[in-house]
Order: sequence, then C-alpha cells, then structure tokens
Amino acid sequence: MSGAALSVSYGLRRLAFTACFVAGLLTPSLWMAATVRSFAVPHEVERITCLDGQYDAVAARFQTGVFSKRQEYEVYVVGHRAPFQRAQPVFSALNTENTEIIWEQPRLLKIQYRRARIEHFANHWGPSSTRGKLVEIRLAPTSSGHSFLNASGDLEAGTEP
Repeated sequence: MSGAALSVSYGLRRLAFTACFVAGLLTPSLWMAATVRSFAVPHEVERITCLDGQYDAVAARFQTGVFSKRQEYEVYVVGHRAPFQRAQPVFSALNTENTEIIWEQPRLLKIQYRRARIEHFANHWGPSSTRGKLVEIRLAPTSSGHSFLNASGDLEAGTEP
C-alpha cells in the first residue's frame, strides 16, 4: 500500500473516531432533553369541585426543558379529592395567561384563558366506570383576536391586534 493511501485511510479513521466521540458526548444530553418532562413534578395550583360534588378539576403547573425552561399548564378531571398525578390531562398548554377553570354545570367544565399555546385538548372525560356519565370540557378564550403566530410564522413572538 502506498504512503498516500495510508495517509488517506488514517485521516478517515481519525475523522470517524472524532465523529463517534462527539456523538457519544451528545447522546446523553439529547436523551435528557427528550425525557426531562417525565422527571418534572407538577404542582397543583387550583382544585375546583363540580357542582354535584363527584369530581374535581385540577390545574397544575410545572417547568420542563434543560437548556430553555418552559412553563406548562395542565388540567385534569379526577374523582372528588383524588390525586391527579396518575390521571391523563384533558388540557395541556404552554405560555398561558389568565387561565381559570370553571364548572358551568355538574357535567360541564370550562377552561378559560386569555392566551394559550395548546398542546393537547380532549373535549370530554369519563371515569373508568363511566356508566354513560361523561364530563364535557369546553375551551373559552377571552381574547377573540389573539394568535401565537406572528407574520413570519414564529411561535414565540405572537401578536395581538
């Protein structure tokens, strides 16, 4: 094998080793960034009992993100006085302002907000033993003209007329 061929082969091996080394350093950081939400501890900020006393609507906040912190807001419906930590949220949003949960009727929960970047929403909820008794969930924005998108499509710098 000629000296030039060995030099190229050695250079490629060195480049491959460096790429693998850098990827090995980045992998834990990327994994941590992707899974940090599962380590976040939600804090209950509001609990409202429905008009017939059977269910509670629970609002919780928690912070996620490794490099850039994000404040999340979630709403859960659970049995009266039941813990919400194992329940699935019916509403999840980022960048919320002036949020409020209101029981309009025994089976109607209203989630009111001025601004919210909604990540997840379910318009109904039922306990594991439903027996036909569902709770309807409605979104109620208080600002009719707001958008989180600006003219360039940027989510972080939304505009309001």
